[in-house]
Amino acid sequence: MFPSRYFAKRYFASRYFTGAGAPPGAGVALIIAGLNQTARLMGDSLKWKDRLEQRTNLSFKLVNKAAPPYYRPNVGDPVRMFIDGVERFRGSIDKFPDDVPLKGGGAFYDVKCVSLDQVLDRFVVVKKYEGLNAGDIVKDMVEQFVPDAEGITTNGVQDGLTIGKVVFGYRKVSDCLDELCDFIG
Repeated sequence: MFPSRYFAKRYFASRYFTGAGAPPGAGVALIIAGLNQTARLMGDSLKWKDRLEQRTNLSFKLVNKAAPPYYRPNVGDPVRMFIDGVERFRGSIDKFPDDVPLKGGGAFYDVKCVSLDQVLDRFVVVKKYEGLNAGDIVKDMVEQFVPDAEGITTNGVQDGLTIGKVVFGYRKVSDCLDELCDFIG
């Protein structure tokens, strides 16, 4: 989804990002359900894991102070993380345990997020494609098998190589896209 390998090589020794490991002067912004919650981040709790062949994860602790305005995240809330104004993560809250009380009032939440990749795991493709370019196959899969309400678009999908024949029988959309990537290199 994002140029994570480039980003990781440029800024970090590993693909594990923490708030403390941000490049000097990096501005980190955390947007949850459309609201900037960066000021509620607890210390260096922001951890971003972006590994090949695995889901991208983001975790952090949010502080809910004793004074209003109160904020409590919800499972499914959309989450976006920006570094120096560039979006580096987009996903949703997957889970978090109950409130952990703080001395003096308030609470904090240990929030776990998953990237939007997980959306494509919920839908299956049952179709045969012949003589189409890879881009047209991707566009058709998203149009036919992924509901519009999921917000997945094919903007920027290029034509790519022509695929002789490929058959997807009850396979996750994400697996089908991986297979297409293997075909075209």
